[in-house]
Amino acid sequence: MVKAAEMSDVLTIWDRTDLLDRILSEQEAGVPEVARAFTVAGLATRVPTLVVVLSRSRDAEAFKEALGSWMDPAQVVLYPAWEVLPGEAISPTLETMGRRIKVLRDLALGRYPKVIVTSVRAAVQEVAPPPLEAIRLEPGVDLPLDEIVTKLVEYGFERNYLVERPGEFSVRGGILDIFPAVDGPFRADFFGDEITDLRRFSASSQRSGEALRVAEVTPCRELRLNGEVRQRASAILEQEPEESDRYEDLERLANGVMFPGMEAYLSTVAGPLKKLTDFLPDEGLVVLSDPKQCRDRAADFLEQAESWGGKQAKGLFVDLEQVAEPSRTVELWPYRRGDAGVDLEVSGWDEYAGRVENLAKRCQDLVKAGATVLVAGGRSANRAREVLADAGLGLPIAPAAKAGEASITQMSVGKGFLLRFDGEPVLAVVGEADLFGRRRPVAAPVVSAPARAAALLLQLAPDDYVVHEIYGVGKYHGMVTREVAGVSRDYL
Repeated sequence: MVKAAEMSDVLTIWDRTDLLDRILSEQEAGVPEVARAFTVAGLATRVPTLVVVLSRSRDAEAFKEALGSWMDPAQVVLYPAWEVLPGEAISPTLETMGRRIKVLRDLALGRYPKVIVTSVRAAVQEVAPPPLEAIRLEPGVDLPLDEIVTKLVEYGFERNYLVERPGEFSVRGGILDIFPAVDGPFRADFFGDEITDLRRFSASSQRSGEALRVAEVTPCRELRLNGEVRQRASAILEQEPEESDRYEDLERLANGVMFPGMEAYLSTVAGPLKKLTDFLPDEGLVVLSDPKQCRDRAADFLEQAESWGGKQAKGLFVDLEQVAEPSRTVELWPYRRGDAGVDLEVSGWDEYAGRVENLAKRCQDLVKAGATVLVAGGRSANRAREVLADAGLGLPIAPAAKAGEASITQMSVGKGFLLRFDGEPVLAVVGEADLFGRRRPVAAPVVSAPARAAALLLQLAPDDYVVHEIYGVGKYHGMVTREVAGVSRDYL
């Protein structure tokens, strides 16, 4: 498959115009959705680090994948939101917290990616300062095993006999197995205090695999019950009435006992909290993708957090305007702005849907006009070549796309676009959906049923149509709290 770094030559098309500089200067632009990833990839060549905010988590995940077609995927990171409801007595998964910690830690250490993609929910949530320390394991290095175990417990890891899930570790004699929240599991063999071997292993078969030169372990929980946190919880507990709703939780925190949902107390015992954008370099910018949708989503979510989450959860979130400060925010609207900003001349291929011959003829005309023509066939690149050849357009499958040339690549784009500068066509991107009618399906990430249900509920808005597993099709009107038999619960 084509490496994303080999696609960077197409981004040089932006050097033919001052559009990107004008977007950065005027801080807003009309950019149709089909060209948004290409535009953000262009902006990333002008700015050290961008935080791109989209309205929903699934949109952020899809946009990260789309950006990876235009730039090095290693320079595009996803900053995920917690998949639990505000105030819910469930902790986010260790994988989610580990991914968030990794992004924050890299930022704090000055290791800035080019683009951070996130959702409104993640953007408006404040975070504790990330841990800068880490356990570094290398063959030949002396490191007392008992000290590592103590540190892993402080980092929020759970000790089990077998390591099968992220956030677990085990010790069997001189063998230490660790499953970090972000990277895969690995195994360290000790002879006394010396690490003699370091390898990856399979969590399913427990068999050792490839050797590692070094492995780094960072905390996997955003609320770590270290001495400072426990002292704060104890101080608050002394002033808290025993009949208080949070007395028992504070007592457990003071005693260093982990429990589901304890992350809701981050603002209480781990402050002062910071925003994601506080970790950006001075020249870093925020990009709001469809600002109205983002602001509406933020308002709905903050209202839910206040009504559902209580005092502790409410203290975790800030207004979107505090994250997307006007002085460092670029707004990309899905429609033309007229006199209010810059508008890209972009059109799609809807008029050619199902008519490959017409699309091929249009591409031939664009090649004659000097435009770069890029057919993003993905895994269907060979099939795309055959279909276009039958329609009279013979294009090679190129190992790397080049500005000024016409070719088929293995980069994956759903729907393409035609970009013009001052009325002249400069770039035509034909996606899989433009050729085949629908994009090749991509397997969804595995998510637990409770987490999936919680995430779905947060994405619903009043009057959305839903399918209830018992009652069938209906409209979602929100949640209500009712007391039944002395117990208060939330109901649809």
